[in-house]
Amino acid sequence: MITQDYILKRLSTVIALSFLIEMVISWKLWVPINRTFPMVSTFKGLDFSLYVIGDSILTAAIFIVLLGIILQKLVKLCTIALLCCLSILILEDITRLQAWVYTQGILLLILSQNKKSRTKSILTGVLLLTALVYIWSGIQKMNLGFITQTFPWMLSTFGLDVQSGLYQSYPIIYYLFFLAPLYELTLGVFLLFSRTRKIGFIMGILMHIFILVSLGPTGHHWNIIIWPWNISLIVVLLLFYRLIEPINLFKGLQYPTINWIIILLFGAMPALNFIGYWGKPLSGSLYSGTDSTIYFYYDIKEAPAFERLKIETTTTPESNPKDEVSKIAFMHWSMSDIQIPYYQSTHYFKRYGKKMCALSKFPEASRIEITSRSKFKNMTTITNCSCLELLESIQ
Repeated sequence: MITQDYILKRLSTVIALSFLIEMVISWKLWVPINRTFPMVSTFKGLDFSLYVIGDSILTAAIFIVLLGIILQKLVKLCTIALLCCLSILILEDITRLQAWVYTQGILLLILSQNKKSRTKSILTGVLLLTALVYIWSGIQKMNLGFITQTFPWMLSTFGLDVQSGLYQSYPIIYYLFFLAPLYELTLGVFLLFSRTRKIGFIMGILMHIFILVSLGPTGHHWNIIIWPWNISLIVVLLLFYRLIEPINLFKGLQYPTINWIIILLFGAMPALNFIGYWGKPLSGSLYSGTDSTIYFYYDIKEAPAFERLKIETTTTPESNPKDEVSKIAFMHWSMSDIQIPYYQSTHYFKRYGKKMCALSKFPEASRIEITSRSKFKNMTTITNCSCLELLESIQ
């Protein structure tokens, strides 16, 4: 018989193993040896650097405590040590606060509180958090950017050419893609209720298989960091599916305070993202089609200096050949250098740009361009900030 205690131990093992693999894949994010993508502190008034030695010590400590959790040794102590080390590293560089770091870190914290008297409430917390992530991820995808760009791109792996004449002639087909975010939202809601929960588990497993086929090595081969995360989520859903004793989600909420903290962080706070006060990685905004892009433009005379940083650049022709400039795409840069996307929050975009401006020998000819996508309309807003403006600012 699969007991609740067995499920909880296997859950913490799977999540810790996934976390460890993801850190190995993105090792330059944690140990900045030859890293070129800029580090930006979480708080502008607390800008500090631990250098390679300090980051290496903390990262090694994280690896050790993750192994402790995987082996189920001193789980509570190891989890506390994990979160302390992670907090310091994230304060040093906000880019480390990825969706998988945030979600899996909180899950490990919940699971570390496991005792015989708390088993049901801990399972409630894990299930509630998982359901809320799916619900908000589905809500975030309900926009024209997702249904006309992101989802068609994912479908192109299967040979569906959304740029074909059929789609151009019958644009209503695009609106059928609204079924994708509705599917994810529905599976999250299904996880909340005992009668529909097993259907939700099956829907979730199928969705993650689709993501792995689309973005994995057989598809677009994009964002390798999410592969182990999606595999771990399949295992988590399978473990819950095998649980014989049903979980009454609403009765489980009557016990520990931590479950109400989950409702706050994963149920209420993501709503603030729609007005710009909560970061996308913390709001279930995963491949939502509304990510902003940043480009750094600089004088072509500086190209050799930036090329030495092993940054891929492209040349942009201007109306006057003498004004020709080069540009760096931050997304491509972060994905190629540290294997993860930069932190999606407008609060940090100018600070990323300011780091680059500080490297420029001709700041009067350099600038950053931020393209923001609306959540509610199929439109973009382009904002240009000169390096002189950024260097003089206090951001």
